[in-house]
Amino acid sequence: MPQNDTIQIELSKIIHAQLWRVVRLLTRIEDFPHFVPSVKQVRVILKHHNLMQTEWQVKVDGVPVQWVEEDTLLLDKGLILFKAISGDLKEFQGSWRFNPHPEGTKVEVTASLKIDIPIIKDFAVSYMQKLLQSNFEAILNGLEQRLVSLRYATYNNDMAKNLAGFGIVGHLYNYVHLEKSLRNLRPEISLPSKEFLAKLFHVTPSFKLYDIKGFKSANGDLVDGCFIMATFIPDMLDDDIWGVFSKVVKACKIAEKHGVGIVSLGGFASIVADRIGQEVANEVDVPVTSGNTLASVMAIDGVVKAAALLSLNLSEAKMAIIGGGGDIGSACARSFIHKVKQLVLADRIKSRLTQMKAELGKNGALSLT
Repeated sequence: MPQNDTIQIELSKIIHAQLWRVVRLLTRIEDFPHFVPSVKQVRVILKHHNLMQTEWQVKVDGVPVQWVEEDTLLLDKGLILFKAISGDLKEFQGSWRFNPHPEGTKVEVTASLKIDIPIIKDFAVSYMQKLLQSNFEAILNGLEQRLVSLRYATYNNDMAKNLAGFGIVGHLYNYVHLEKSLRNLRPEISLPSKEFLAKLFHVTPSFKLYDIKGFKSANGDLVDGCFIMATFIPDMLDDDIWGVFSKVVKACKIAEKHGVGIVSLGGFASIVADRIGQEVANEVDVPVTSGNTLASVMAIDGVVKAAALLSLNLSEAKMAIIGGGGDIGSACARSFIHKVKQLVLADRIKSRLTQMKAELGKNGALSLT
């Protein structure tokens, strides 16, 4: 049972952006509905010097909340004070604080809310605590993602000076690899059962494993990067492929926070999206690449050389490409469509075959299955 009727919220987040950018975005509250899902409508009623009155309409967990607040902007002190003056939230007040941080800007929000509703007060206090915290978490996460999106949008107007380096997304390749990695970190560890460890690893979010400093490219340039661990092993693709896809997307978003110029998907991280007909690049702002181009070139080159060794005339051959609608398969199809007598494409996803037919179907050598 709650001991009093006052809710206290304290949250903080390191946002990888300059302080002035964070403050500018936070004070443009009319834009909140575009990037904070819980905020349905907000508008400035009155603005005079460093004082504002704002009207909010928020919906959290299906619960609509409305109030009018008064904001005091003390930006020279890295501080914004707010308090409700009418609406559903009584005695609601708090502050936003901004401080420079080595990785960007540390944003801290504190808020208090008094609940005084007879009969249901005990329930309302704990319930509103969750709603209030969820709303501020949504604002912090929305601010962060919006700043990331704005940063990468500068690619289109040649202003991406703050984007540099690379991110590599990788993963462990089986449970033995997972166990070996854990023992390398702590040789004396007594590991739990495989079933328990597998489930725990499955719910663990992707994370940055280490930084890569001073990587020297072939032309002698030095560049920094980071390695992001996507917490899955290939066995998980059969059980929860969408969950694995989500882990890969979140790994890319971690790289985004560090302002890298490009992310490379390694191992099965580059395959999972292809299996479900999705594109990781459509879910993130950072440019994404993989080893599929190199794999395609090697596959094409390998087939041509093998045909020569077997004295096989490709122009008289019938070729089948399994997975012909995927990244690698479709690249091979485009290369061989005019080199073989008949090309058969097979794929689990019908829409990808339909797309290939639209692209290559004018050539009578193509058939689909």
